[in-house]
Amino acid sequence: MKIAAKRLKQVGMVVTDIDRAIEHWSGLGAGEFRKFFLSSSRGTCGPVFKNGQPHQIESSMAVADFNGVQIELMQPLDDQSIYYDFLQECGEGLHHLCFDTDDIPFDELNAYMKDRYGDPIFNGIGALTQFAYYDCRKKMGSFVEIVTKKPE
Repeated sequence: MKIAAKRLKQVGMVVTDIDRAIEHWSGLGAGEFRKFFLSSSRGTCGPVFKNGQPHQIESSMAVADFNGVQIELMQPLDDQSIYYDFLQECGEGLHHLCFDTDDIPFDELNAYMKDRYGDPIFNGIGALTQFAYYDCRKKMGSFVEIVTKKPE
C-alpha cells in the first residue's frame, strides 16, 4: 500500500516561550496566530495517550498560516508531555511534520503508519481533531503527525 500526501500541511515547533515564538514567526511573515490550550485539566481535549498509556497533557498552543503551510507552536506547561520530553532531549525546534492526507480514512492511515513506524508515541482526541504522532526521526528526521476531524 502506498499513501500519497497532497502537500505539506503543517510544521510543528516546540518552544519554551510561545509569545516570543509568535513574535519571531510574525516577523518572518506568518499570519495572525490563534492561541489555545491542549489541556486535560481545562477540558480542551478528549482522551489522550502517551506510549499507549492514558495521559494528562497541559500545553499552550498557537497556529498561523505561513504561505499556505500551518505553523504550530507548542509550549509544554507540564513535565510529562511529549513536548516537554522533546525540549529535554533536543531543545527548541522542529518537532513534527503533518501532511495533507484528508482524503484517506484515519484508520487506514493509522494502520499504514503503525506498520512502518510502530505504535504512535502520542495520540488521542483534541478539541476538533483526532491525531496520532509517529516517531519517524530515523527515516525522516522528525516526528510525523496524522490528523483528521474529530469523530462524531
